[in-house]
Amino acid sequence: MRSEQGPATLPLQLLDALPGLAWGADERGELAFVNRAFERFVGTGRARVLHGGWPTLLTPEDHAALRAALLAREVGGAGLRLEAHVRTVDGTLHPVLLEANAIQPDGSGLAWLGSALDLGEQRRYEAKLPEGERRVRQLLDENPIGMLAADPHGRLVYMNPAFRRMTGYDETDLARRVTWKALTPPEYADIDAEAEAELKRTGRVGPYEKAFVHKDGSHVPVLIGATLLQGGPSASVAYVLDLSEGQEAERRARRVQAVALRVSGALDRATASNIALQEGVPALGGSVGVIALPDRTAFLRLEARHGLSSELPDRWRSFAWSTHAETGEAIGERRPWYFTSRAEVLKAAPDLERDLQEAGIEALATFPLDVGDTTGVLIVGFDTPRPFTSQDRALCETLALHLAQALERARLFESERRARQQAEALAALTADLARAPRVADIGDAVLRHALPALQAVAGGVWLEQTDGRLLLVSSRGDEAARVDALAVVQGASPSPMSDAVSTAVPVYVSSRRQYEALYPALGRETTKRAGAYSTVALPLLADGAVVGGLSFEFDRERTFSSEERAFAETIAVQCASALERARLYEETAAAKADAEAALFALSETQQRLRTVTNSDLLGVFFWRLDGAVTHANDTFLRLLGYDRSDLAAGRLRWDDLTPPEWRAQDQEMHHKIRTHGEAATIEKAFYHKDGRAIPVLVGGAPFAGSREAGAAFVLDISERKRLERERDVQRARFAHIAEASPDALFIYDLVERRLVYANREFTELLGYTSREVDGFETNVFAGLVHPDDSARVHDARLRLVRAQDGEVVEAEYRVRHKDGSYRWIRGRDVVFSRDPDGTVREYLGVASDITARKGATAALQDSEERLRLALASAHLGLWDYDFATGREVWMGEQQRLLGLPEGAPPQWATFVQEAGEEDRARLMAAIDEAMHGSGTYDAEFRVRRDGEERWLASVGQLYRDEAGVPRRMTGITFDVTERKRAEEMLRGLNTELERRVEERTLRLSELNAELTAYATSLSHDLQAPLRRIAGFVHLLDKRLKDVAGEKVGAYLDVIKGESERVSRLVEDLAGLAYAGRQELRLTTVPLDQLAVQVRSDLEPISRGRRVTWQMGDLPSVKGDAMLLRQVLTNLMHNALKFTRERDAAKIELGAQVAPEEVVLFVRDNGVGFHLEDADKLFRVFVRLHDGYEGAGVGLANVRRIVARHGGRVWAEGVPGQGATFYLALPR
Repeated sequence: MRSEQGPATLPLQLLDALPGLAWGADERGELAFVNRAFERFVGTGRARVLHGGWPTLLTPEDHAALRAALLAREVGGAGLRLEAHVRTVDGTLHPVLLEANAIQPDGSGLAWLGSALDLGEQRRYEAKLPEGERRVRQLLDENPIGMLAADPHGRLVYMNPAFRRMTGYDETDLARRVTWKALTPPEYADIDAEAEAELKRTGRVGPYEKAFVHKDGSHVPVLIGATLLQGGPSASVAYVLDLSEGQEAERRARRVQAVALRVSGALDRATASNIALQEGVPALGGSVGVIALPDRTAFLRLEARHGLSSELPDRWRSFAWSTHAETGEAIGERRPWYFTSRAEVLKAAPDLERDLQEAGIEALATFPLDVGDTTGVLIVGFDTPRPFTSQDRALCETLALHLAQALERARLFESERRARQQAEALAALTADLARAPRVADIGDAVLRHALPALQAVAGGVWLEQTDGRLLLVSSRGDEAARVDALAVVQGASPSPMSDAVSTAVPVYVSSRRQYEALYPALGRETTKRAGAYSTVALPLLADGAVVGGLSFEFDRERTFSSEERAFAETIAVQCASALERARLYEETAAAKADAEAALFALSETQQRLRTVTNSDLLGVFFWRLDGAVTHANDTFLRLLGYDRSDLAAGRLRWDDLTPPEWRAQDQEMHHKIRTHGEAATIEKAFYHKDGRAIPVLVGGAPFAGSREAGAAFVLDISERKRLERERDVQRARFAHIAEASPDALFIYDLVERRLVYANREFTELLGYTSREVDGFETNVFAGLVHPDDSARVHDARLRLVRAQDGEVVEAEYRVRHKDGSYRWIRGRDVVFSRDPDGTVREYLGVASDITARKGATAALQDSEERLRLALASAHLGLWDYDFATGREVWMGEQQRLLGLPEGAPPQWATFVQEAGEEDRARLMAAIDEAMHGSGTYDAEFRVRRDGEERWLASVGQLYRDEAGVPRRMTGITFDVTERKRAEEMLRGLNTELERRVEERTLRLSELNAELTAYATSLSHDLQAPLRRIAGFVHLLDKRLKDVAGEKVGAYLDVIKGESERVSRLVEDLAGLAYAGRQELRLTTVPLDQLAVQVRSDLEPISRGRRVTWQMGDLPSVKGDAMLLRQVLTNLMHNALKFTRERDAAKIELGAQVAPEEVVLFVRDNGVGFHLEDADKLFRVFVRLHDGYEGAGVGLANVRRIVARHGGRVWAEGVPGQGATFYLALPR
C-alpha cells in the first residue's frame, strides 16, 4: 500500500483535478494511483481503492487481460486499449474503456498513466441521440408558435407548420428558395435591418413587432425574435407569434363595449333591441340574432330579429321558446348557454333542424333577459362552429346584461308613462263627467279621454232601450270601425257587445284569429272592414242592472294586462254612473221645479195652498204643536206607506214619525215658528210604515192667527240623496285613483280658498302629513308660494276662472316645503266644478316636482359655459352638423383654428375649403367613410393661418336614426402642428439611436460568437485528452506500483482525482445543456413512487452509514418523469453527501399541497449554509463547501428543469444544522 503523505507534484495535481477517470500503474502492473473522479466513481476512498487494487475492481478475466497488457509495456510503443468491467462499492459492474500509455520512470513509481471511460453512460447517451433528434423535430412541428430558419444568405431553409399556416406558404416554396426579405413589406425594411444588425452583434434579437406578406398578398402582424445558430455566424432561427387574432379580439371588444353603451342609452324597447341586434350581433361575430320576450301566456313572443328571412320570424312568432333547451335552460336557470356546434343545438331541440339549415346557423348562444318579473331571451347564432372562449363569453354576456337593463328601463318608462296618462285621463274625465249635463255629452267625454289612453282606434257608447235593443248614443274614431261595430250590435248574430250585455261580464278578444273563432257568423270581412285586430266590450252597470255598453276597437293584437283591464273597467263604471245620474236628473228636473214653485206659492195664499195640497208631487199635512196630524194628502200618505184609515184612527203623529236624531231640529223649528211666525225649510227624515227612514225636505208655516197649528210641505229627496251618495262614491274612486297616481293631485275651492282634497303625492311633495294638510287654514297657497312667484300664481288663477271646461292652465312656481326649502312645481289646472251661475267653484290641480329639471337646466347652462371655457383653455374647436335641419354649430376656437375671423358663420363647405388642396381628397374620403362605413371620422389636414402652415386634426362621430339614416355628426378640431414637428424630430433621434445600437449590437454579436465557439470546442476537445490522461495514469500506477515510491503514488492520485473532477464537470455541463434542450413529455408523475426509486438507487452510497429517511405523503404532479427523477436524485444525493460527517444522518421528504401548486421539500441535518448565500446555490460552478465532491452544476440543473415545468426553487439553511431545498410545481 502506498502512503498518501508527502508533497504532490504538479502532474499528479493536474490529474487529480480532471473530471474524467484517471489511473496509474507501476512496473508490475499493479494499481498505484486513482484520481478523485475515479474515487467517486467507485464509491469509496482512494486508500481503500489502492489497497484492494485491480483484483477488487475487475473481474478475474479482465484483471488477467489488463495485467498481461501492462507487463508487456514499451515506452513510446502503442498504447493500451481494453474494454473491461469495474466493480463499484455496491458490487455493480460498470462497462468501461481502459486506455493507457507507458511513461518514462520519473521517481513517482508510475510506469503507466491511463483513463477509464464509462461506456454505460456513453452508450445510454448515444442511444438517446436519435430519439432526441426526433423529439426536437416533433417539438418544432407541433409548436403553436411559428418557427423558421434561414441560411447565411437569408434564404429560408425551414418553416414549421405553424408558420406555414400563418403565411400560406408550403414546402414547395422552400424549394423555390424564398428569402426572408421577400416576406417582409417594404415599410418594415428599416426595422428588419436594425434587427439583423442586432442579431449579428449579440447573437439574438429581442421580440419586436412587424408584418409578413401572406401568400395571398395580405399583411399578417407578428411579434418576432431571433437567435444565431452555432453552425455559422449568419445562420439563424426565428420564433414568430401571430398578433392578428389578438388585435382583432381587441377591436371586437372595443366595438362590443361601444354597442353596449349605445344600448344602455336607449329609452325605448324597440331602439334597444334594434341596436343590440343590428350592431351588437355583428360585433360579436354572429350572423343571426333573435330577441324573444314573454307575454302573459306560456309563450315567448318574437320581439326583434336580425339576419333571418321573413318566413322564419312568422313561423317563430308564436313558438313556445321556453319548452326548448337552448332557451328554456337560459330562462329557467337564468344563466347563459353555449352550443358550440349545430349538433349540440339539435340534441337539445331536434325540431329546429330546418330552421337552422335555412338560417345557416352552426353555433348558438342563449342569454336570459331579466325584464321585470319575467325572463326573456337573447339568441345569437353564428355561421361557423365556435369554441366560445372566455373573452367571447364575456363580450356576449356584457351585451346581454346591457340589453336587459335597457329593456327594464324601457318597461319602467312605459309603465310610468302609461300610469301617468291613465291618471291624467281619469282626472280629466272625472272633471268632465261632473259637468256633463246630457247623455251625449257624457259619451263624448268618455271616448275623448279613453281612446288615447287605451291607444284604441275607435269606440262607442250604447244605452239599452225598453225593447232590449242597444242605441248608439256616442261614437268616436275610425268611421269604418264605428259603422261596422254598430252593424254587429244591431244584428241578430252573437257579438262581443251582445255577449257583454247579456252576461254582464267584460269580453276581451285579443286577436283577429280569436275573433273569427268566437264569432264565425260575422266572418273575416267584419274584422277586415273594421281594421281591428282586437276588441273590448264592457257592460255598463248601474245598481247591478245593465244600462248599456262601452266598446273599444284596436288595430293590432293586444293581450290586455290586468292594469289595462282595470283601467278600462274603471272607465265603464264612471260612464255607467254618469249616464244613470244624467238620466235621473233629466227625469226629476221638471218635478223639482214644480215642487219649488209650490212651496213658494204655499206661503202667499191659502187658496193656492189647497191646490197644492191636492198635488201628486208634494206631500202636505196639517200639524199641531202637540204632535197631531189633522190632515194629509194622498202623496204624503203614499210616501210613508199609510192610508186614510190610519189617518182617521190617529195613528199618524209627526213627532212619532220623526227619528230621534232629528227631534232636536224639529224643536228648534217649532221655536222659530212660535217666536217669529216662520221657519226655514229643513232636511230631515220620516219613518215609513215598514220602519225605513225616508229623507225629505220639509217647509211649513203656521195658519193665520195661530202659531200652534199650520201646514207642512214634504218633498221626497230619496233620489237626490242617492245621487249624492253616488257622487261621494265617485269622489272616493277618484281619490283612490289619485292616490295611485305618480303626480301630486289636489282639488282647490276658489270660493272658500281651501284644499278640498289632496293625494299622498301632494302631501309628500310639501313634506306634510295628510292630517297636517287637512288642518291648513284658508288661502293655503298664499302662505306657501314663494313671494317672487305670487304674481305668476295670481295670473294663473285669473286665467283659470276665465277658462273653458277641459282647458288646461299651466304655470311654474315655487312652494315652501315643510323643512323650509322651496321646490319648483309645474302646475296643470282644469276646472272641476262650477256654481249654478257658471262661476268656477273648484279646480283640479296636477302638480309635478320639477326641481331636479330646473337644477338640471341650470347645470346644463353651467356645463355649456364650462365647456366653452374648457374648449378655449384647451384650444379646441367643437363642431356639430344636423343633417335633418341643416343646422351647424361651431364652438370654442373652431373659427380661429381654421384661420377664419371670429364670428364667421359655421358652414361645412368652409370647413372643407380651408383645408389645403393636397389634403382635401383625404378629408373627403374620411367623411365618406364615416357616412357609409364605420361611422367614425378621423382626419388630419393642413391650413394656412397667420401666414404659416399649420396641421389640424379633426375627429368625430356619426349618429343615425332607427332607420339607419345619418342624423347628425359631431366632433372636435385641434392643432397638432407641434406634435408633427416633434414626430419629425423624434424620427431623427431614433435614426441616430438605432445607428449606435447597431454598432454596439454588432460588437456584442461578435463576442458572443467567439464565446460560443470556444465553449463548444472546449466541451468537445477536452473529452479525448481527459480519457488519455486517465489511461496513462492507470498505466503508470500499474507499472510503478511496486517500484515507485510513495511520492509517485501521491502524484498519480492527484492526477486521477483532478482528471475525474474535470471529466465530471464536462459531463455535468453537457447534462445541463441537455436538460435545457430536451422536450418535456408530460404525464402524471406519482412523486412518492419516484422518491422510493431514487432512494433505492442511492442505497449503495449510504451503505455502512446510519441514515434515517422520513418519507411523507407525496402527491402526483404533471411533469416529465425522467427529468423530475433527475431533480430528486440531485437533491437526495446532495442530502446524503452533506450529511456524511454526521454520526446519524436524517433526511426528510415532504410536500405541501396548495390550490395552485405543490411544494416539495428535501430537508437534511448536514453542514447547512448561510442564508445570504441561498441565491448563489443555483448558479453554475458555485460551490459553498470545500472537501465535498461536485462541480457546482447539479443545483443549476435542478433550477433549469423546474423552471421548464413552470415552477420555482429556493433553499433555506443554518450553518452546522442543515438545509431545506424547496421546489414548487404547478398542479
